[in-house]
Amino acid sequence: MTRRLYLDDPHLMTFDATVRDVAPAGEHLAVVLDQSAFYPESGGQLPDRGTLQAHRVLDVQVHADGTVVHTVQWPDADGLRVGDGVRGVVDRHHRRSQMALHTAQHMLSQALYLELLADTVSARLSEASATIDLNIADATDAGLDKAAQAVNALIDDDVAVRAIFPTPEELAALPLRSPPKVTDNIRVIAVQDFDVTPCGGTHVERTAQIGFVHLTKTERVKKSLRVHFTAGPPGRDHLFARDHIVQQLCDKLTCGAPDLPDVLDKQLAQLKAQRQELGQLWRALADAEGRTWLTAKDPVLVVELADKDPAYLAALQGVFRTHQRPAVIVHQTAEATDVLLTSPDPAALDCGATMKALAVALGGKGGGKPDNARGRLPAPAADVARAVRQQLS
Repeated sequence: MTRRLYLDDPHLMTFDATVRDVAPAGEHLAVVLDQSAFYPESGGQLPDRGTLQAHRVLDVQVHADGTVVHTVQWPDADGLRVGDGVRGVVDRHHRRSQMALHTAQHMLSQALYLELLADTVSARLSEASATIDLNIADATDAGLDKAAQAVNALIDDDVAVRAIFPTPEELAALPLRSPPKVTDNIRVIAVQDFDVTPCGGTHVERTAQIGFVHLTKTERVKKSLRVHFTAGPPGRDHLFARDHIVQQLCDKLTCGAPDLPDVLDKQLAQLKAQRQELGQLWRALADAEGRTWLTAKDPVLVVELADKDPAYLAALQGVFRTHQRPAVIVHQTAEATDVLLTSPDPAALDCGATMKALAVALGGKGGGKPDNARGRLPAPAADVARAVRQQLS
């Protein structure tokens, strides 16, 4: 069993240890120490990062017997030997972020229970945010806001966060939010008397170290409601980055942040109206030019175009469909060649079969029904048109 130094001091970032075992682990090395301040992945919390003797620690896991295994970059760490003394350095920013997110998760889970009567089914921490899955399908914005406000009020009050190892009698008397997952040496995290939960993770020592909690979104996941949130240093970075984006938008639109929603609504309304007007113009142009192509005597029209709007292409295809003319529109774009086929008579032109044959011959993808098909091919439009005419001949 590896002695876990972070249990005694979550702020310990540098430590000395002795190598107990070294073994290959794929392209890296698995290193076991007699003691370690590296937190192994568990309970939804990410493992610590850092170095052992300047060698990168890529992952940290714990075995059922309590042995902590550090995956170390190899061959950089090829010099590590059993019995060697090593110095470990934990990535402080990563640990600090995980501590803040993890403690915030404890507090938010309790606040969500008190406000919504919703139990936490599972929780997961990432690099910059965290999620809580609740055993409810939906919640009001007002209820979620009240839960977040309760947590932030406790953060402002800077209450103590204690890690305790109660006796069985003391444990039985505690108002635990969830039962312990182990039977021996049970560690309990108490955020004053607001939340008391068994947990082996790393946490801040006072709530003010979290800074704040901010809910970012919710989503339905099967029968659960997933609450996304951020806190601590990553939460601060998230909000600072968002504020920078808001300021850039305000500068471009020459307005203040409070006016931004109204200004954007007006801009979007104008854009929608302009798109509708442009669509009408494209359709009118397609109708006029389509009638010109309809004068051709070819049994199947093959029309080559370049850099046209999708609304124009759809309208042109509609013109040929309305006048019952089999047609293949070959449209060159900067990236590839789009092909649109329409036919009232599969005997004259089977659109789906023709498109599939073109995709086989020239690469790309496409398909459809006998009367309508489309696809995208990597070949130039001229080559596609030539292949279409060969198939029709």
